[in-house]
Amino acid sequence: MANSRIAIPTESQQYLYDMWRDACENLGLHDSLDYFFITVVKPYTHKSRKYHSINHLTECISNAAWFRHEFNYPDEAILALFFHDIVYDTHSTDHENVRISADGCESVMSELYNRSGKTPDLVVIERIKSYILATEHVEPPRNPDEALVMDIDLAYTASHHYEEIENWIREEYAFVPATVYYRARKDILIKLMRRDPIFYTPVIQKLLGNKMVENILGMIRMNRPEIVVGGTFDLLHAGHRALLDAAFSLAGNGGAVHIGITSDHMASKKTHPVQPYKVRINQIKDYIKSKKYHADYMFKPLVDAWGDVGMNPFYDILVASEETKENAEYVNDLRKMYSLPPVAICLIPLVTDATGQRISSTRMHAEKQQIERR
Repeated sequence: MANSRIAIPTESQQYLYDMWRDACENLGLHDSLDYFFITVVKPYTHKSRKYHSINHLTECISNAAWFRHEFNYPDEAILALFFHDIVYDTHSTDHENVRISADGCESVMSELYNRSGKTPDLVVIERIKSYILATEHVEPPRNPDEALVMDIDLAYTASHHYEEIENWIREEYAFVPATVYYRARKDILIKLMRRDPIFYTPVIQKLLGNKMVENILGMIRMNRPEIVVGGTFDLLHAGHRALLDAAFSLAGNGGAVHIGITSDHMASKKTHPVQPYKVRINQIKDYIKSKKYHADYMFKPLVDAWGDVGMNPFYDILVASEETKENAEYVNDLRKMYSLPPVAICLIPLVTDATGQRISSTRMHAEKQQIERR
């Protein structure tokens, strides 16, 4: 290969070149491959690239090679991944970057066809461009190839520690004020977390789905999230403690936990007596102190089932138990009515006792009454 003067390890450079050459030659393109390889790869080596870097490109191409047999058009998919981040200007929108990258691909591929003495194959070029445009990750994929290209692009986030990923991205956007960055970044992560499944390709979802959720939650935690959790919190038990533990874990050191507690008036509608509001608050305070959590927290009385979670624009994550999943999901229906972005929903498994029964204040009161009757 001609001297490219690209500051990446020779082994990686050779691997990328071999994949580039093979994909081009399989499409009947033979002339000026070295020159255009340098043109396409060099932007990824710029010092400003921390996440959207040569390492990201190399991993994408390597994964595309691994899944080559899954593509209907593997060479087009590989070339699309070469081009997908050729333009990444952090002062522009993702849409603008992806669109310019796709246009750049069309220009380069047309020139490669011309230099190889061929009429540009517009079907092939449009296919490559469609794969590139899919990596904006806004619309669902239109076919399995687009899905696999999108998943390979996203897999980089799941294959590294979340702190490393988030630090790289923050470096790329170092010029953005912290408060603006936190809000925008959390919006992106929460939208991603709400995808079900996160990866469209079943094999990648099986391999990386859980790790991706773990990384997304970790990255949200690094951006000062606002966590909301609610309940009666009567006779503070293991189930309540699990909810609080999850909420404070997600908040990390820089976030805040908003704890909604059923008011005395609303609690009076229960079929059993409930401890006074102030007693329930003090129990939670004592528990938080015992755990030495560092996140800020505040209490809010709940005068209805939802509180302000459906209309507060600053909430990021709702922590709830699995048994209240439907109610938790309804929260986002309420938020939609107020034109608010959805919150991410973190469901906590049911906490059971030694007999396998769900722990609840209602059952604890019932058992207490039975004992008193004896």
